[in-house]
Amino acid sequence: MSNRSQRSLVTRAEHTRSKSLIGAAVVIVIALTGAILPSGPGPESAQAAVTAPAVVSAHPRLLASSADFAAMRKSITTDATAKDLYAGIKKRADAALLEPTVTYDKSDGVRILNTSRKVLDRAYDLGFVWQMTGDARYADRLWRDLAAAASFKDWNPDHFLDTAEMTHAFAIGYDWLYDRWTPAQRNTLTTAIRAKGLQAGLPVYAAPASSRGPYLNGGNWAQMTNNWNVVANSGLGLGALAVVDVDPTLANDVLNKSLASIKRGASAFADGGGYAEGLTYWEYAARYYSTYALALTTATGADQGLMSASGVRETGYFPIYGTAPNGQPFNFGDSDAADTRTSALAVLGVLANDPVLVNEGAAGRTSGNNVQRLVALNRFATETRSPAQARLPLDRSFANAGVATFRSSWDDARATSLSYRSANSPKAAHQNLDAGTFGLTALGETWAEELGKDDYGLAGYFDEGASGSRWDYYRERPEGQNTLVLDGSRASDALINNQSARASFASNSVSAQSVSDFSTLYPGSLSSWKRGVRLTDSKQQVVIQDEVVAPGAFEARWTMHTKADIRIAWDGKSATLYKNGERLVARITSPGPFTFVDAPASPYPTSPDPGQQATNGNMRKLLIDVAGSGSVRLTVQLTPVSEPTKSLPAVLPVVPLANWALDAEGSAKLEGITVGGRSVAAFDPNVLQYRVSVDPALAVPSVVARAASGTTTKVTLPPSIPGRATVTVGAGTAARSYSVLFERGATAIGSAWASYTKEGNVNSTVDGDPSTYWATYGDRQIAWKLKASSAVQSAVIAWRNNTSLYTKFEVETSQDGSTWTRQYNGSYSGRPGEQIVNFSSPRSAQYVRFLVHGDAKSDLWTAISDVSFYNYDARPSGPAAPSVRPESVAVQGPTGSMLAGTTAPLTYVARQADGKGITPTAVKFVAGDASIAKVSSNGVITAVGPGSTQVGVVVSTNRYLATASLKVTVTDPTKLRLYPSGDSYVQGGSSAATNFGSDSALLVKTLPSAATDKSGERVSYISFDLSKLQGARVTKATLNTYGYVLDGAGDSTRIRAYGVNGTFVEKSLTYANRPSLTAGLGQATFTKTQGFRSFDVTSFLNQQSVGGAKAAAVGFGNDTASGNPALLTALFSRESKQVPYLDIVLQP
Repeated sequence: MSNRSQRSLVTRAEHTRSKSLIGAAVVIVIALTGAILPSGPGPESAQAAVTAPAVVSAHPRLLASSADFAAMRKSITTDATAKDLYAGIKKRADAALLEPTVTYDKSDGVRILNTSRKVLDRAYDLGFVWQMTGDARYADRLWRDLAAAASFKDWNPDHFLDTAEMTHAFAIGYDWLYDRWTPAQRNTLTTAIRAKGLQAGLPVYAAPASSRGPYLNGGNWAQMTNNWNVVANSGLGLGALAVVDVDPTLANDVLNKSLASIKRGASAFADGGGYAEGLTYWEYAARYYSTYALALTTATGADQGLMSASGVRETGYFPIYGTAPNGQPFNFGDSDAADTRTSALAVLGVLANDPVLVNEGAAGRTSGNNVQRLVALNRFATETRSPAQARLPLDRSFANAGVATFRSSWDDARATSLSYRSANSPKAAHQNLDAGTFGLTALGETWAEELGKDDYGLAGYFDEGASGSRWDYYRERPEGQNTLVLDGSRASDALINNQSARASFASNSVSAQSVSDFSTLYPGSLSSWKRGVRLTDSKQQVVIQDEVVAPGAFEARWTMHTKADIRIAWDGKSATLYKNGERLVARITSPGPFTFVDAPASPYPTSPDPGQQATNGNMRKLLIDVAGSGSVRLTVQLTPVSEPTKSLPAVLPVVPLANWALDAEGSAKLEGITVGGRSVAAFDPNVLQYRVSVDPALAVPSVVARAASGTTTKVTLPPSIPGRATVTVGAGTAARSYSVLFERGATAIGSAWASYTKEGNVNSTVDGDPSTYWATYGDRQIAWKLKASSAVQSAVIAWRNNTSLYTKFEVETSQDGSTWTRQYNGSYSGRPGEQIVNFSSPRSAQYVRFLVHGDAKSDLWTAISDVSFYNYDARPSGPAAPSVRPESVAVQGPTGSMLAGTTAPLTYVARQADGKGITPTAVKFVAGDASIAKVSSNGVITAVGPGSTQVGVVVSTNRYLATASLKVTVTDPTKLRLYPSGDSYVQGGSSAATNFGSDSALLVKTLPSAATDKSGERVSYISFDLSKLQGARVTKATLNTYGYVLDGAGDSTRIRAYGVNGTFVEKSLTYANRPSLTAGLGQATFTKTQGFRSFDVTSFLNQQSVGGAKAAAVGFGNDTASGNPALLTALFSRESKQVPYLDIVLQP
């Protein structure tokens, strides 16, 4: 079967200072000579196993030694980062003391993964705190879970992630608390590791490469390249390292096998460091891979080649580049929007001696394992560096994962950034049909959103065949992406399985681009589809361009999902997006009849819309209908509005993708920029724009440029704030332009005081640190003196709540500190959050004070984290109130099934947001499958043929769309679809007595009749119950089977269907008792590409029906005509997800 068919049905990650390595003198020698590693990317020398590595005999030896723990006992009291990390770890460990003991919880019928992860988390937290404190409570609490899990009947190897993570947990619990456990306790733990962990893995390692493995879920993970491979091998490897002194034979065997197998999992990082399964599963795989590598390092003194595998040392940059400046990850596929600064970055950074990876891994707190994060930091003595400090390139392509990312700055949270799915990855797990999708951030906001995963519990969510249920879900198919959507309701075999070409990628300091060729994805509908994305205009604007060539007329939709409020211009050629006071303008710049509409982020009325899927209610979709024939070009220019008072930049010229080239960049470079006497932090000569927030009441700060001696510079300041200063260095073609964007900032505060402080410090209200605060009790006041008089108009207050979740307060201003003017009298309600207060009568003032009262009743506590003042209205600006538009529409149609040839009305009611009815300016009725039903322009449904399809309506007013649909079922007594009542294949030779009736494949290979050795011959059979035909005459019968050529000796063969003499019993059919084949019927050509093929079996079925047969069977073999190769071919059986079916047309 293909890699795709081997995927797991359930693969969810629920998440989410140098020392000498080893100082022990006593070692245990184990032989790893059997670790024959597979060929693959990377230097072979790096993949050769080290013979007889020395494993320290002392415990602990996994991830940290006794010396490491001693060092950390010191660092958690002296180092701020370690102290902060430990506080969180101990808080979780203290909470675990009161939590119930784990149980064998397989309530979903598939996994105990939550239990395994709970034990794992507690092993790390409780074990680490015991190491830091020696407090027996933590060890005793961990023992309760370990003892309970050791008594489980198994660790659920049918979902092997559960087994791997539990083995990992026991390895840490046993190793880190070795000195605490009694001999009896140690025996309990090592017995469980060996019996329920290591030995459970051996059948998978022993399974043939072509098999699906011995367990129900996950496939043959030892032969795979996905996250299951890495997690399973790592968990088992950790268990083996823990018990090597107890059972060296078993441990040696598992270590050999896990080291050989995990190189296959590592191949997913090869050739660039990207990970096609997406950021969520990158985190899962990278965390386990790096954990195993570090454990090998601490236990044997070397990582045994794991860090030398291709792409591994650079894979940590995948989440760094995959996260936008505002913190938004590019969550394509089944990824979520979790923090990507995982502990795996810190561990990988330590192993690769990479200060950037360690820095980014240390910065996170919510992703990964904080104990591992602290352990890693303890082993890294070099000063860490941020991406900006390291002056990393701004743009990067991870071609192995089909991802390219671009940005204008590392240090600016408001920088423009673009993430792009430059190629699809059909062989990887957790894929969506998302070729060409993109994410866009600018001005601190996310404008183009990826929807991420849907609920893994949805029916058929991992059914990924050409007619698989996964593609019925909006988020998984092209319709739920930011791409060009053709055949939006249909997922073809080509779209699912064909690989697009590797995209081009280019970048310099002023622009970056990637151009993709997606032509292979729509081979029937399009001759060519190319998409280019471009960051241009000193990396401040974005261009998305599609070029389509079609053999005939086609229809498509250009889509971009957004949480912004959309306002479309009267002519539809531009749209302004508003979000949290920021703006982005989209413009259609290519000629043609293209216009924007504001559409719901939901299935089009003709698309599948299964229940229970996510509704995406807080999202809309900027959409362009694209219809044409021949060659069509669509170009969209996306411009963040960073200077609201200035006109938009000009429309950029539309250039054919074949002629795209990077913008010219001058060779001259600045060495630094000083603004207002202060150097721009983390200045990079290749970053061309910097932002500075300035009090608009103050003078425009000075800007001084520093360049190499003899190089000319020119500075042009704006007349006021906001505004842009430009700096030109060099002259002629060597010239390069930099800019400093002065944005309106807060009014400068000179000092603060309070009448009474209960907790914290009054200066905490102006330090910009949300973790600090000032608190008081009773009727008190807090005041601030501004550095200069200013017409203060707004205040932004970051509150902490009291128990009543209500704080009453007043705001007053004064010019002299004696005479005060009341500006606001109100309250704040809720938990910690931000409040914007606009003053009632703004006037020049140098003092601002708050009179605070708690809730003025029972809880007089008031607490403020931060406050800032503005001499302008700080409330986010947004668009004008929307004009009349349809916020919803409901449809009504036939309540039951329709007979073919009959008609029924389809009616609708459109409503505004307030529930009032509205008459739309445009109405379009649509139907999904025209062979089943059609809808006229005035809403009359005509039933055409049997089956079910969606019909619906699209209404719009002022380019704002609302849609609704319903399912229509049409019956036709002359047309039937039958599914197999039984199917199987038989095989000659030594398998002649073997029944294959439970297999998901029906194999076919015909040997010459003169062949004496029939061991390679396979014949397939499918039977049907004909009782519904009741002897009727059959005018058409088409048997449809899904399959492909398995044989390596060729790519194409013709398979013929044959009548079968009699019937068979599925579970007892063998080669020895097989019924004979009769006359040859229709034939079909099969190739390496999986898909449905059709056989005409009309004459045979009519003969059987008219003859009164209650059942009939069809057999399959290679067509024996000269020139047709007899290649082994797989047809999918009724036990598979692509069930054969028989379409029959009866004579009326």
